[in-house]
Amino acid sequence: MENLKEIKLERTIKDKDGKESVIEEVFVVKKLKWGEINQLRDECMDVKIIGGQPVMKLSQAKLREVSLLKGLVKAPFEININNIRNMEAQIGDTLYEEYDRLNSPEDKKKDTSEEPSTDT
Repeated sequence: MENLKEIKLERTIKDKDGKESVIEEVFVVKKLKWGEINQLRDECMDVKIIGGQPVMKLSQAKLREVSLLKGLVKAPFEININNIRNMEAQIGDTLYEEYDRLNSPEDKKKDTSEEPSTDT
């Protein structure tokens, strides 16, 4: 079982004279343990009592941010919530997709587009 995944992303930057350069940035995400994932989900859950009943709401934005905060182990910047929130959207989306793929259950990763078998 692979616990780390290296992700290389290219980004175009401009220097002060407007000259463009392509740089490669390396990120590493890790596979979280079951307890870490539960704690992360709990951290992103808001529970309110409405009419005497608990109502739970999961913040998808917070889940994605906290997932990267806990799942990133290497980045070309200090890993903290402010830097994660200030990443370019395309980089953040790519990193979260890779994190999610690494931390999803195996049955979720399988291709579910196959037709069910009708053999009897």
